[in-house]
Amino acid sequence: MKRYRLVSLLIALSLFSCQGTTDSLASPVSSSTALTESISSYTGTFPWDVEDSFVFLPLADAEDEYGVYVKEGIGAVEVPASTPDGKKVTALLQPRSEGKRDLITELVLPESIRRIQPYTFHYYPLLSRVILPNSVESVECLFQGCPSLWEVDFPESIVKVPYRAFGDCPSLRLVRLSPETRQIEASSFQYCKNLQFIEIPDTVEWIGQWAFLECESLTRVRIPKAAGAGSFAGCLSLKDVEIADGAEELEVRAFMDCPIAQVFLPSSLKKIGKNCFSSTTDLTVYCEPSERPEGWDENFCGQRSNVRYVWGAKRSDVPFLR
Repeated sequence: MKRYRLVSLLIALSLFSCQGTTDSLASPVSSSTALTESISSYTGTFPWDVEDSFVFLPLADAEDEYGVYVKEGIGAVEVPASTPDGKKVTALLQPRSEGKRDLITELVLPESIRRIQPYTFHYYPLLSRVILPNSVESVECLFQGCPSLWEVDFPESIVKVPYRAFGDCPSLRLVRLSPETRQIEASSFQYCKNLQFIEIPDTVEWIGQWAFLECESLTRVRIPKAAGAGSFAGCLSLKDVEIADGAEELEVRAFMDCPIAQVFLPSSLKKIGKNCFSSTTDLTVYCEPSERPEGWDENFCGQRSNVRYVWGAKRSDVPFLR
């Protein structure tokens, strides 16, 4: 970790020497969450600064608990677990004032943090890496629009990837989900053009519509249970798709415009929507049922002539699955 932080610091310093700094970022994004209401309703004394780096705000909905935001820093920044007088810090907040945050490359969060205000990380333009502690209970809209973010580790406590959690993160390459993840919501990774691989745990029951829309570098994926409408549409490098035994539903256009050459469809699938595998690529479909089930749309591969169907296939018979 020390070596990593040193590298982060050197990178940040080199960028600083070449580009200078920016004292202000985009205007704050409003939020209607309970956390925002808790902070805005506070009418007590003004918060204090700690070494010009952090600002603490008491939380109106939690006695003797504080939120914190980073005022300035460089490289890897460790967020404190308590205020100068020993009060527990349980929330990471959106910055509420101008500051020098444009050279921060990593945030190290303490185990005391339970809540993170939506869009908080939007205010750190060079933030590339975040490790969330197991204490975090929600990650609503945390990383949307983070241009430099490339690696995120989810704690076991997070079992749902929320709506647009990583939308428009063009540098994102690696995400490690909790092995207990249950759901990946709509548009959660859309337009992450450099995301190359994500391991979807077997516990995931639903992948929402447009969840991985136009993730152009994604090369392979495994579907444990169900994939929503357009969930992988426009993934122009996605050639390796595994539909797990026990999977039940693939909705309309789920893999539209993906260059898949061959796929195995287990008999557990109860529904396949229209144009699910619509593409211009030659496609061989190995189907475990001996004939098309009622719930499989007759045009689930679109209306094209470059599709070959093999009915009554077994997974062990398929060349690319051996």
